[in-house]
Amino acid sequence: MRLCLKKEQLAKILKEIKVVLLDMDGVLIRENYNSEAQLAGVRAKIDEFCDFLKPLGIKCGILSAGLEAKAAKEFEKCNLDYFENVSLNKAGRAQIILCDNNSSFDNLLYIGDDMLDIPVLQKAGVALAPADSRREVKRVADILVRETDPVKIIEFIEALIKAV
Repeated sequence: MRLCLKKEQLAKILKEIKVVLLDMDGVLIRENYNSEAQLAGVRAKIDEFCDFLKPLGIKCGILSAGLEAKAAKEFEKCNLDYFENVSLNKAGRAQIILCDNNSSFDNLLYIGDDMLDIPVLQKAGVALAPADSRREVKRVADILVRETDPVKIIEFIEALIKAV
């Protein structure tokens, strides 16, 4: 974990981001976010975020160990570059995605909230965790997002990328 990252160092790392991967359960899907209207709102924000990233040459995807059926059907409609369901080895799947883009973990921005996300967070160029992540996840994240609302989390990531 790079606790001592200065603003200039973070800006330099963010300029090299080529892939953004989002965990679904606990980041984009919340226990209280299960109505069709709420899922549609998150989906619309994901689409808007992907539209923002594409001209920058940044790929976007969901990398999740548990694709809840209702949410998965909604998010499959998004204009994501990747929509991956992996059981245990998220880091291995992230590596394949990065290789497909001639990139390395240094070029990855990842947000996750649970134990299975730690191996990816530890390798990512920029590792984020929502405010209510497990304590172990917060310890390895570069940035703790002080939000739990999925739309606000995506807005935070977009603002972070826009700032460089």
